[in-house]
Amino acid sequence: MSTEDDEALSWLGDNDERLTAGPTSTSPIRKRSASPSSSPDGVPSSPNTPDKRVVGQPWSPSETSGSAAGAETAEADESRGISSGEGIALGVLGGIYLLFSAAWIVTALGNPVLIEDPVGSFMFVFGLWLAALAPATWFTATLAFGRNRSFFWRFAMLALGAALVIPWPYLIRGA
Repeated sequence: MSTEDDEALSWLGDNDERLTAGPTSTSPIRKRSASPSSSPDGVPSSPNTPDKRVVGQPWSPSETSGSAAGAETAEADESRGISSGEGIALGVLGGIYLLFSAAWIVTALGNPVLIEDPVGSFMFVFGLWLAALAPATWFTATLAFGRNRSFFWRFAMLALGAALVIPWPYLIRGA
């Protein structure tokens, strides 16, 4: 007999026979068999068919078959993300690029150069605004096009870009 307390601690369908491994088991989790040639249901499995994994059981890559294991590890390497050191380096370089963009914007807004030719004046100011966009464009393009490249390649391209987009007018005017 079950009491109201027992009913309060159970879910509807907890006693469903489809969840148990056999007629004598009361646990909804199936246990692994000791024999590697049989599945948890007692049915022998061939080496080419994937094993049924049990909820709550740990999984290791050695449980998969040969070609599937290679594909899964390749996907895991691609989706692993970046390490903390790489993230810090990219963050520092991103901050440098942000400062360079701000310096180019200050230079473009506070331009004391007056050119009498309207086309020349427009082209000069337009060039300053393109220079203000250059650091952000270089940073974004390097990360987008270097997605499948090594971290060393991305870092080298970002360091090269940082040397190319230095805001010289801002630095000279401040000195």
